[in-house]
Amino acid sequence: MNNDNSTALLIFIRSEVIELQVKQFFEHDYSRSKAFISLLNIKIKTEAQATKLPVFFSNHIHENSFVDKYKRAFQDLFNIGYQRVICVGNDIPQISSNTLLEIEELLQCNDLVSARTKRGGIAFLGLTKEGFDCFDFHKIAWQNSGLLDTLYQELQEKQLNYYLFDQVFLEINTAKDTRFFLEQIEELEMSTFCTSQFLNLCIQRQTLVYQNLELTQDFIQKAEAYRGPPVTM
Repeated sequence: MNNDNSTALLIFIRSEVIELQVKQFFEHDYSRSKAFISLLNIKIKTEAQATKLPVFFSNHIHENSFVDKYKRAFQDLFNIGYQRVICVGNDIPQISSNTLLEIEELLQCNDLVSARTKRGGIAFLGLTKEGFDCFDFHKIAWQNSGLLDTLYQELQEKQLNYYLFDQVFLEINTAKDTRFFLEQIEELEMSTFCTSQFLNLCIQRQTLVYQNLELTQDFIQKAEAYRGPPVTM
């Protein structure tokens, strides 16, 4: 790890209330979805702080578009003197402090570092100032299926040095993603404590419909997948 503070971490997260306006991680279960978002936020903050790198949070909520917000957040950090910026969100729970430090090291010899997600997006974006200066954010199809194709095209056109992880990361944005994450969680190489927190949330009996004395199908599937004693918080 470098000690010159020339690398900054940029984190894009929203509050639980705002996030729940556009996402539901547990169908028909507001409280568990809210708790799940809180865990995602806590995890990425904890991993970022463990790197000992400077950490910043995006607050460009009034920009006209996602692209403008994304680009402006990078620009602000380069403007105050950072030479490398690593941007992550809360929706990639596999990202660890070691992942972030590996990205930082790779940025010593690459203009851009990134990785794919199972949904066809990118898990994170690391850029050097030199790479940022010639990278055209508006040529990338950030929020549709053409993201990776347009990213590759831009990298080749600008002849940027880049590194893409072989690992494909899990991205969580829907209830279906949440179910898959919880089914695979013990194979994702996360810490034991972190795993237990998510599993404890998974087995909470908040989908019990007392009025009809029946369980929702969503809960039944999870209960069958995670039999055993409850995890202590």
